[in-house]
Amino acid sequence: MESYTIGEFKQKLPEILESVSAGKTVILEKGRKRHKVALLSPYRKPPQKTRPLGTLAHRGSLKFKDWEMDSTSFLDGN
Repeated sequence: MESYTIGEFKQKLPEILESVSAGKTVILEKGRKRHKVALLSPYRKPPQKTRPLGTLAHRGSLKFKDWEMDSTSFLDGN
């Protein structure tokens, strides 16, 4: 894991971003005593989960009666 001061980070920003996108983690430090202030790591997209419908999932149904519409009535809004 590499560490940089804020000044070094400003100077080497494109190089640091390339190394982070390659999978490395970078620590940003501040001041003469080099206090750690930030951790820069590669972005990983969280896994997409399917959401359950909940407690009312199987309690209702939807039915359409006599549903007919042609293009003119759809466009007219009638």
